[in-house]
Amino acid sequence: MSESALDTPRAPAPGFLHVALAAAGIGTFIALGLFVLLPGLIGSGLSDDGLDVADLMILPISSILGVAIFVVLLGRLPWSGLGLRSAPAGAYLRALGWWLLCLPIVAAVLYVTYKITGRAAIEEQLDMMPDLSDDDGTITAAFVLLVGILSPVAEELVFRGVLFAWLRRHVNFWIAGSASALVFALAHGIPDIILPTAMLGLLFAWIYERTGSLWPAMLAHIAHNLLVTSVMLPTMWGIGVETLA
Repeated sequence: MSESALDTPRAPAPGFLHVALAAAGIGTFIALGLFVLLPGLIGSGLSDDGLDVADLMILPISSILGVAIFVVLLGRLPWSGLGLRSAPAGAYLRALGWWLLCLPIVAAVLYVTYKITGRAAIEEQLDMMPDLSDDDGTITAAFVLLVGILSPVAEELVFRGVLFAWLRRHVNFWIAGSASALVFALAHGIPDIILPTAMLGLLFAWIYERTGSLWPAMLAHIAHNLLVTSVMLPTMWGIGVETLA
C-alpha cells in the first residue's frame, strides 16, 4: 500500500490537550446556547418549528465555535493541523467516487436493519425533525443549511480533524478510524443507524487519510447529508409520502 498522505510531515497534529479543549469548548457553547440563547428566542415570535431548528443548530454551531476558539486560538493549533489544507481537484473527485461506491453497502445495511426491526431508520430521524408543512420556505432553508452544511462541517472538524487525527498519532489507521467512527455513530443517538453511520465515519476518515486534507471528506459528508435531506423533506412538508422504507 502506498504511503498515507497523513504520514507526510505537515503542520502539528492535535494532541490530548486539543481533544480536551475541544470537549470543553463544545460543552461551553452548548450550555450558552441552551441556557442563554434559546430562552431568549422563546417569546420572540419565532414559531415552534423555528425554535426546533434553532435548537438543532446549537450542537453544530457550538462544535465549530468550540474548535475555533478553544482548539485553534487557545490551543494554538493551526487550522492546517486540523486538516484544513488545500487539496488537488482530483482529491475531491475521488472522495465523491468513494462515497458513491459505499452508498449501496450503506443502503444494504439499512435495508437489513429494517427487515429485522420492522422500522425504517429514517423514521427515527424524522421523529426528531420539525414539521415544515406550513413553512413559507424560511425554516426549510435553515434546515437544509443545518443538516446539509453546518452539521457535516462541524462533525468533520470534531471527529476527523481532532479525534481521528489525535488517535492516528498513536495507532494505525484501522484502529484510529474505527474508534473515531464508532464515537461518531454513537453521538447521533439513534441505535438503528449506528452501524451504517460508523461505516460512513470510517469512509470519511479514509478520505482524510488518503488525501491529507479534510476538505474532500467534508465534501463527501455534505453530499451524503444533502441526499438524506432530500429524502426527508417531502415527509416533513407533509405532501403525502407514507413511507420511505
